[in-house]
Amino acid sequence: MEIKAVALNALLLTALLCGCDQKVAAPPTPARPAGPTPEQVAKAKYELDEKCASDTRAWFKENYPEEPVPLKVQGGGEIVNTMPTYQNHYSHKLNGCFALLDNMTTFPSPHAQIIQTDSIWDVNENRRIGVLVQKDLQKVTACNADGRECSSKSEFEGMAREYMVE
Repeated sequence: MEIKAVALNALLLTALLCGCDQKVAAPPTPARPAGPTPEQVAKAKYELDEKCASDTRAWFKENYPEEPVPLKVQGGGEIVNTMPTYQNHYSHKLNGCFALLDNMTTFPSPHAQIIQTDSIWDVNENRRIGVLVQKDLQKVTACNADGRECSSKSEFEGMAREYMVE
């Protein structure tokens, strides 16, 4: 009887050891989605740039639909506003579409002067971000961008560059 027990134990031990040698496959790890290719990134950037250009054209036409009409001044002369010109830029860094507008207003004698106004706009929010106003193309009468004050055209251009250049 003791031999039967020893044989049975040996048989069980062999079965257990054989079962331990079998490896159980680990569940497969889910594949990570591949990131966009450089071509896909370039195409997406191009499409955002194109959308910004289109949105800016529509925004400009809505806000400046026609050439300004000169205003007659009592005593002669006219106050003349030029039709603004603009540049647009989609900033990938700021994730927004911006426009830089430039226009001039001339006043007749006896107080003849030229006022140049440059302004930065968030096109999608229709919000002015900053403005530079210069009298006779020299004296700065207003200068700020995004709540920060400036005192010269070059300072304003530096602030505008944050929105208009990557």
